Amino acid sequence: MILVAIGANMSGPFGSALDTVRAVPELLARHNVLPVAASHIYATQPVGVAGQNPYCNSMLSVRSARPPQALLMVLKDIERTAGRTAGLRWGPRVLDLDLIAYHDRVLVPASPPCKSGSKIMRGASEYLILPHPRAHLRPFVMRPLVDIAPNWLHPILRQTSWQIWRRLQFSKPGAVIKDCGPLDIAVPRPDN
Repeated sequence: MILVAIGANMSGPFGSALDTVRAVPELLARHNVLPVAASHIYATQPVGVAGQNPYCNSMLSVRSARPPQALLMVLKDIERTAGRTAGLRWGPRVLDLDLIAYHDRVLVPASPPCKSGSKIMRGASEYLILPHPRAHLRPFVMRPLVDIAPNWLHPILRQTSWQIWRRLQFSKPGAVIKDCGPLDIAVPRPDN
């Protein structure tokens, strides 16, 4: 199972944060990354920089022939298409796409990503960590994941997404505020 987390809390070229999250399945399909299952979209408390708007978060299970590093580069390209620019770590953003898991693959880089002040230098696929190193600490990741894969087994912790969510569900940072409804993955196909 390949899992992609979606988050946004700023308007951009696709409209509101909610509109941007809703645009992601089609944007992925344009890159031959095909959504298979989608969670609901949740409004969540922001983590990190104070004074941010709530986030819209969702999760997709996708199908792709790309290896993990190449898939990560597609996700970063889609973020740029949606108007994302460099900013503060854990600050507001037009779109954030994270590769949470790539089947059962465990991948740890030989060295950490280069940091510059409070910004982290993005785009270096050699620093991809799988499963995502903070997914199990984030209610805004785990709640949507439970929607589509409650029995997904974290390959390092050996706990299911449901077990992790039960532990996190009352956490304040990143807490779920409300359910905003399902994320539609019906991607329009071109006419033949």
